[in-house]
Amino acid sequence: MVAVEDGEITFAGRVAGRTWIVLRVAPPPGTGAAGAAAPDLRVSYGDVREVRVRRGDVVARGTTLGVTGTTLYLGVRVRGGSPEPRYVDPTPLLAVAAPRAVLVGIPIH
Repeated sequence: MVAVEDGEITFAGRVAGRTWIVLRVAPPPGTGAAGAAAPDLRVSYGDVREVRVRRGDVVARGTTLGVTGTTLYLGVRVRGGSPEPRYVDPTPLLAVAAPRAVLVGIPIH
């Protein structure tokens, strides 16, 4: 499981019996004090089996964050333009971080 964009890890730990990693996506260049405020975008990776990052780590797109089991829960939360955060479809981010197959050799008898 890899970072879908550049950003900072804001959480890596267990919640309600599952391990989660939360990535705050870095705002695009040109946003900030001089321009309009960039939306606060957070990507949540759930049901993580092995965590390879810590809170506060700054990561680049494609950096390995951890290893999942049989299921990966992926959520994208955005805050900007409205007082309450809202969840959006994470599918557009998946094109950036296409899954990679890892082949495992099995001995044949």
